Amino acid sequence: MQQNTQLLKQVLAMVLIALVGGTVGYRIIEQDWTLLDSFYMTFITLTTIGFGEVHELSPNGRMFTIVLVVFGLGAAATFAAHFATMVLEGNILEYWRKRHMERKLAKIQDHVIVCGFGRIGQSICSELTGLGATCIVIENDDNKQELARRSGYPVVSGNATNDIALISAGVRSAAAIVAALSHDTDNVFIALSARDLNPDVMIIARAENNMLESRFIKAGVNRIVYPSQLGGSKIAHLVGEQIGLESETETHRRAADVLGYDLEIYRNICKSS
Repeated sequence: MQQNTQLLKQVLAMVLIALVGGTVGYRIIEQDWTLLDSFYMTFITLTTIGFGEVHELSPNGRMFTIVLVVFGLGAAATFAAHFATMVLEGNILEYWRKRHMERKLAKIQDHVIVCGFGRIGQSICSELTGLGATCIVIENDDNKQELARRSGYPVVSGNATNDIALISAGVRSAAAIVAALSHDTDNVFIALSARDLNPDVMIIARAENNMLESRFIKAGVNRIVYPSQLGGSKIAHLVGEQIGLESETETHRRAADVLGYDLEIYRNICKSS
């Protein structure tokens, strides 16, 4: 897509150069022609419409027309063919949608970037939106991208471990970023990139293997969340509440405790040891 768009821009630039060059050339060679006459002659020559000469051409004008056809007609034909191909393939619509999204994202401030729109990512976005936060999703799976768009979330297409995707999602102006991919190593890379791009952003990372906690901390993660532990603990607390082993207040306190570990706590432990 990016290569196709770049090629289209280059060909369009060549067509514009041919239009401007042809207009100026006719205006200089055929001194009694107006600027409109010169442009019109250039346009019908490049598009091969064939309405006939605006005015009778001089010998120099005819030679210039030959040169214009040789150098300009190929660019015009290439542009038309390439543009038609992009329209038929739907790429041009995707390009304009992407440009619209980029302009929209550029205006958003203090938002939350959610990396990954799986079940956990969907739940996070739903809860945050209910709290009044603005969520931007980074996702590289086409089906999940479409699901996120249908749910009303701005979507950046790409790999969240890539700096380009994070920058496109506005990491430098974000309030927080949630690394919710299924692989711990990917979430570590997201944290490293995000912390480098925005030293002040709050980073929350999903994790499955508690053996990688030190890597998350070194990557700059503020909070680590273990969904499997959280789910199991929550179920246990609910059961305990139902059979009278703990109060509702105690349940809520413990449930909050397993949401993650604050980075400052880890630093204090490291210093004391």
